[in-house]
Amino acid sequence: MIEIGHGAIADSGDALGAAPSMVASVGLAIVIPVAASCPLAIAVAGPAVCQLAITIPAPAVCPLAVSIISPLVFAASGGYSAWSPVVVINGTNVSARLTGRIDVSAAEDSARTASLAIVPATAADLDGYEGQGITIDATLFRPGQTATVRLFTGVVERVEFATFSRVASLACRDGYQERPAACTSAADVEALFSGGAFASSMLLPWDAAKPDPESYFSGLLATFPGAVAIDSSGLWQAIPWTIGSPSATFAAGDVIDGSVSYKTPARADLPQDIHAALVVRGSRLHAAEVALYWQALPYSHYIIDGIPRLPKTVVADAMSRISEWLPKRAPVLTGPTPGVYGPISGGYAVVTHNDAALYCERFTGTYYRRWYQESEVSYTVTIPMGGLSNRDESIRERITSTFDAASWERTPTSEADNGLYTANAPAVNVALTGYEGLPAPWPPTNGAMDHLPDVLPADLQDAANFVVAKALRLAASGRRKRQVGFARPLDARWEIGDVLAVNAVSIAATGQVVEIAHSLDIDSGAAESSFVLAVPEGNSTTTDFTAGVVAPYCGVGHALTAPTLGNWVGASYNTILPVVEANLLGFLFNCDPRGSNYDASKPTFLPQFRIIMPAIPAPDRDPINITQPMTGAVNIAAGSLAITF
Repeated sequence: MIEIGHGAIADSGDALGAAPSMVASVGLAIVIPVAASCPLAIAVAGPAVCQLAITIPAPAVCPLAVSIISPLVFAASGGYSAWSPVVVINGTNVSARLTGRIDVSAAEDSARTASLAIVPATAADLDGYEGQGITIDATLFRPGQTATVRLFTGVVERVEFATFSRVASLACRDGYQERPAACTSAADVEALFSGGAFASSMLLPWDAAKPDPESYFSGLLATFPGAVAIDSSGLWQAIPWTIGSPSATFAAGDVIDGSVSYKTPARADLPQDIHAALVVRGSRLHAAEVALYWQALPYSHYIIDGIPRLPKTVVADAMSRISEWLPKRAPVLTGPTPGVYGPISGGYAVVTHNDAALYCERFTGTYYRRWYQESEVSYTVTIPMGGLSNRDESIRERITSTFDAASWERTPTSEADNGLYTANAPAVNVALTGYEGLPAPWPPTNGAMDHLPDVLPADLQDAANFVVAKALRLAASGRRKRQVGFARPLDARWEIGDVLAVNAVSIAATGQVVEIAHSLDIDSGAAESSFVLAVPEGNSTTTDFTAGVVAPYCGVGHALTAPTLGNWVGASYNTILPVVEANLLGFLFNCDPRGSNYDASKPTFLPQFRIIMPAIPAPDRDPINITQPMTGAVNIAAGSLAITF
């Protein structure tokens, strides 16, 4: 429907789209250049002081109603006004059979309801009411002024018939619940909020296999900084919580005596603070490497002490038993240089070419390890409420990455041949590093990275908007529980979301309409409309927010201490006492009983090549929790309220 009110054209949500704004103090022309295939109503809600032309050059295949309403008909100044109801059920005017009262009520985020009483002419009429479409209008008469206004559009939901009085009581409701249920896609539901809700595929996914539009609607409604409702003409409206200049101001002479009231929010509506957090669970991937080095003792020890040589097979076996670490490139086992060494104390050491191939004189290698650490980042925002309650309200939403970090850590490298050869390894086209055969990603050497491959920056921002929007709506809803109510003679010009002002009986307030009730008593002729205005405390004319999330900086650096691989001789005068077992790394051997330094009283070692890699510090291994404040601002539309005595 297109409404012309107070000199401007405004779109009411029909399929024709928004109309341009123009001043009605000059000639006004409305042109509809396409076929109008839906009910079309054009209402001029202000004094028509100009030429008005409506042109539909395309075929008009729908009902067209033009209503020009003067605000003078709703004036409460001296004089009288009269009204008559117009009720149509399933296309039949039943106004002549009405009795009792007609009550219509509407509120934010709920269905508009109506109740009325009617005397059916026949049993067939009685049986035909339920499930039929119904409209309720009221025509107002004032000297020199006439206006017909729509109060309700909906369906007869229930009929109760009193046989004694022959009166049928009809309960009616609009299609508020049915509208979301009829949606077939996420886009359909999101369109109900005119782009004002904040969708998040991570926190509120749409299941195309098992669509649940009602649940999706409820989830989006929790993020909408406004209200939704169906207006009196049956049009769905998404109404932002915006409080600007009032469309009308009512003084003491415009309201019914004793009807002005003021209500404060309950303590439960206003906590001290609202804390919102978006918790993102993922993995921090680490990588560290250490360089290993071992050098055999000088040949004098072999000659004097008769110590054994270290076979390369022993070193290779020790390397194969290093758990959780991988060689970065193939370790290098260097054999002794063939030759004769000495004399030392009259003795010699002879190294043959066969010995050079079998024994190790020096060992070098770089070993690499990677592991994951569970991480939980909480992006937070706090909205101060200033309530009298000493409690806080919390909103927490969670995203969990599905990346399989455990598999990433455990998967062995495909370059398994790095540890198979001690010499003359087969040639390869690409020098192996030891970790290009591991699954991606590859954290920086001696560093870490936060890895959430299935949580993109856009997903994270959408989720942050979702959480902050929920917190904002909760905060604004609580503030909007500060309300002013009043009643006046029947006035159906206003809808949910309109901004009105009242200045009567010591209360001056400007706020947004959140509840409407129309009551028409057919027997007595009394007709009045009551309104409830939300007059929240706030800091803006609009209810909105900005939110930004920045992933925490991962500045982890590893400096693991490489094991010191030495030569430890047992059963010798040179055996170091006391023995510190943690230091026994490298080649462990014993003095030959025939050697000059043999000492049977000293500890005797189990010959081996012993490697113990450094442990990962607990702060880099245990789950971590990081708190990261969001950036941005929160605004709540403010009403005005002044009470004087």
